[in-house]
Amino acid sequence: MTDWTALSRRQAGLPPETDLVDGVPAHLFTPLRRWTDEALLPVANEFWDRAQLTSGFSRYGQGRDHVLDVVDFILHWYPEVKPSDRHSWAKPIDWPSKIAALEQVLDSGRSIWRVNARGDGLERRTRPAITEMARRVTTTAAPKPRDHLQSAWAAVYGRDPNPDFAYSEAIRAVEEVLCPLVQKNAAHGRKSTLGSVLGELRKNQFAKWELLLPGQDGEPRDIAHLLGMVELLWHSQVSRHGGPESRRQLLVEARAAVQIAVILVEWLSAGVLRRKKA
Repeated sequence: MTDWTALSRRQAGLPPETDLVDGVPAHLFTPLRRWTDEALLPVANEFWDRAQLTSGFSRYGQGRDHVLDVVDFILHWYPEVKPSDRHSWAKPIDWPSKIAALEQVLDSGRSIWRVNARGDGLERRTRPAITEMARRVTTTAAPKPRDHLQSAWAAVYGRDPNPDFAYSEAIRAVEEVLCPLVQKNAAHGRKSTLGSVLGELRKNQFAKWELLLPGQDGEPRDIAHLLGMVELLWHSQVSRHGGPESRRQLLVEARAAVQIAVILVEWLSAGVLRRKKA
């Protein structure tokens, strides 16, 4: 559909509105509230009461922005609804269609929020290339790094950011792929960490390891660039230990760490880092 520009903006010589909106302005409140009402209507109040008790969340809040928390709450809890939790007169909801309708509301309303890849919550929109890479990696990666990446992503782009947790999960995602590759025996005994792997790679980075990516001479590159990314991820986690230098991670730091982890997991899973042939 061709973009439409409001008459007032055309008269002022302004382009169409393209900025994403945070929160819930008037044009989003009514369709979002309608969506939540339609989702809640077929389900017995007893189920939502139990869900709220379990989560510590109340869907009866103040202000327009609270409707986003209610949407996020429903996305998380609705898959747990059983036929016995529905009113006897209610027809089952076509949940994929319901999620598609929500995405349409958010997209057409230029909301900064979108439904996440798992369909179990809201997340902030990022640049399309970053989001597409993250979704591809979390779809194709092995189960353990995938789960850590999904948790990390939700913790920095979801409704309830937790930068410390996100940073830790980003590191765990990389460890799940890198530790078995570099320190196989230690990894099987859960004695390998990103720190110990860094020591091993520094010690033997030119003798034992190479990158699949070719240099100007056409030969595989040394691992300096990948090693720098791993060091950046490991040494920038200032929340890992106590002491005078410790502090909470900033949200911008955690987001950068998660994005680095996405790239590293994709590279490592694809075999970009490899041992040199004997």
